[in-house]
Amino acid sequence: MKRFLCWILSLCLLLCLVPCAVAAERVTGTLERRAGYDLASVRCELADGSYFFASVEETAAGYAYAFDCPAGTYTVKPEYFSTTVWDGAVDISWYDASQTVFSIDTPAKLAGLAALVNGQVDAGTPDYRIKGDRELHACLACSTKVEDDMYVATLPFFPLVKQVYDIEQVKPTQQIMMQLYPEIYSCVGCNACTKACTQGLNVMQYIAYAQRGEYEKCAEESFDCVMCGVCSSRCPAGISHPQVAMLARRLNGKYLAPHCDHLDKRVEEIHEGVFEKLIEDLMGKPLSEIQELYNNRDIEA
Repeated sequence: MKRFLCWILSLCLLLCLVPCAVAAERVTGTLERRAGYDLASVRCELADGSYFFASVEETAAGYAYAFDCPAGTYTVKPEYFSTTVWDGAVDISWYDASQTVFSIDTPAKLAGLAALVNGQVDAGTPDYRIKGDRELHACLACSTKVEDDMYVATLPFFPLVKQVYDIEQVKPTQQIMMQLYPEIYSCVGCNACTKACTQGLNVMQYIAYAQRGEYEKCAEESFDCVMCGVCSSRCPAGISHPQVAMLARRLNGKYLAPHCDHLDKRVEEIHEGVFEKLIEDLMGKPLSEIQELYNNRDIEA
């Protein structure tokens, strides 16, 4: 009997030592839209100082967020960025080399910060200007027609930060972007990247999509990117916009976009040499006939 009682007492002590599982609390909410701002992310901070990001979906009522949080004290902190349109002005009047604290409250001043950080205040940028025209035009030499009275300033080569990853191992989660390109969360919303884009893309918008893990939207918005890197040359936060967009498009193509069976078939046909005779025939045709074939080609619906 004593042995049985000792066994029961030991079992009770062991049960007391086993930590109880803490039920996770499902937290949901909706954040209102703010005029002139877009939502970048929603961060949940716990009492111990740790934090994680909530999933966000834009709805008619605002920005709906949700996350599973352990029971206890937490704080929800939304992070917005300004969408005020930059008119192209660059203001560095606020800068004083003798000071260490500055007040930047307009897009023009943020553009001035970008110019100062990148050493581009003296117009050492990949832009051109036509004599008599005050506007600066961002361009690529390979796609810009030379004009009379064109003044061109070139940008020296600089490397973009490209992280190494295995597309077979990474998954389309918000955490993978935070792990590989955390600098996107340092975006100050100056919109200098968008103004500098040689393709006319809304670069700041697709970075916002990347911040929220909306890779389908990021892939669509950045689809025409040619990886020239001019946007990164203007960025005070040091963001490698083209590489972020490339990762988003790869994640979208690998995991999110519908699988294209006909594309697999076409690639297999190319490997088998099905189109070699057709290519040889095209190479022997005059340019006018090739243009006619292109203009009247069959386009899949």
